[in-house]
Amino acid sequence: MFVDYNYYKDTYKGTEVDSASFPSYELKARMIVKGYALKPEHQFERVLQGEYADSLRLTMCELIDSIKNFETLLETAKKGQLRQISGVASESVKDHSITVAKGNVDSVTELENITHNEQIRIMRKYLLVTGLLYRGL
Repeated sequence: MFVDYNYYKDTYKGTEVDSASFPSYELKARMIVKGYALKPEHQFERVLQGEYADSLRLTMCELIDSIKNFETLLETAKKGQLRQISGVASESVKDHSITVAKGNVDSVTELENITHNEQIRIMRKYLLVTGLLYRGL
């Protein structure tokens, strides 16, 4: 574990994730960092024991919030797509008017791309100084 819930809550002041679901979000964030770092485990431990420990922990906290926000927005996007697939783009309640959708915008794919770019930006912001980040990123 690169960061614990106490650091997330007390130091980072995170509010997006509760203590019960924190371990699963931390695991997801850790796998993202490891996937882009392409470094052995001992190098992460060295960073966590050194002067750049907060850089790695802040990266993790921001990634955790990013993942949580992505999941929340993904649910909203999926609901919107279901309405579009059924042909409804918008609906008003008063005097009941319905607008039929023209074409299908893939909001889920767009949301995934935006989140992916945000996660790369987060890692670049904090991890470049640690030597962990893969230079090809």
